[in-house]
Amino acid sequence: MNEKKPTIYDLAEALNISVGTVYRALHDTGRISPKTKARVLAKASEMNFKFNQSAQGLSRTPITIGVILCCPVVPFLDEIHSGILYEFSSLSQYNVFSDIRTMPSMNTENCADQVTQCLDEFRQKNYAGVILFLSGSHHVCDDALTALEDANIPMVCIINDIPRKNRMAFVSADGYCAGRIAAELLSLTCAKQRIAILTGDSSIHIHQQNISGFMKEAESGLFEAADIYEHHDHPELVRQELQTIFSHKPAYQGLYITSASSITACPILMNVNQDNQMKVVTTDLFAQMKAPLDSGVIFATIFQNPFMQGRKAVKSIYQHLQNEKIKDVVKIPPQIVMRTNIDSFYINESPADNTEPI
Repeated sequence: MNEKKPTIYDLAEALNISVGTVYRALHDTGRISPKTKARVLAKASEMNFKFNQSAQGLSRTPITIGVILCCPVVPFLDEIHSGILYEFSSLSQYNVFSDIRTMPSMNTENCADQVTQCLDEFRQKNYAGVILFLSGSHHVCDDALTALEDANIPMVCIINDIPRKNRMAFVSADGYCAGRIAAELLSLTCAKQRIAILTGDSSIHIHQQNISGFMKEAESGLFEAADIYEHHDHPELVRQELQTIFSHKPAYQGLYITSASSITACPILMNVNQDNQMKVVTTDLFAQMKAPLDSGVIFATIFQNPFMQGRKAVKSIYQHLQNEKIKDVVKIPPQIVMRTNIDSFYINESPADNTEPI
């Protein structure tokens, strides 16, 4: 009887790492440490593993998925972009490819013509599917979105939902849960005090959810007041609104920043909140936030894991194209990061051998 040939899954199990990591090591693609790559290659040789990439690829008709990423907060966009690239790197063996268009430092309304042009191009090329992260208002591109819908090209949305009949899945952080967590955290030190909420745009889905969750937790009388300030993802407005909040009379004792604009707020907080009189809860986790967390300028941040949101979006569209059942809404559970546990977190939530800590 012929001995069973080892598979890529056998290799992953033997090394206690992910299949994606094994694939990147064997094909010298994606982000992987030299040490891990050497381990994989040594184990592959030991197990007499052979991977027939050409046979894998020829067994499937090539398809392309179009991706549009539009966001004014560049580090946040980069994290989503990295998650998307990470997931696509393991799909190339199945002849699945991506056409990614990024529009950094802009909301959709600031680059409506570019987004419309990309959507029209994806439709004309009859791409198998589309992934969209359109920060701000997507209504400025309604005609192009309608044409995509009429062409029956499936769509997966990240963070901001676009309720259309061709929208197969919506991937986002659990904003409602994040808002409730923020309220509970602030209640530990600011109970019965005045609280400020700095958000992007209360008409946008994710910010609606953040505020709704916060207010739900606060409705039992946790705080004296909770006032909302909006910055519409403009860095200068972030600065102006923070100045207004810190100079407000009577003084606010707590602040919840609901969006990735936390990164813009960091240098301002370091300048004006050094005495830590105001307890600040922010959103997401970037390298620039380590010092404010370590010093107590930021009390806690709520990690939305944009890297994982990008990965989940690619998984959802691919599973749909494989006629697999997928979730209509995919929510990433928020995680609390504080001074005491920040060193346990990573900027990118990918396998431990493949990420770099802050």
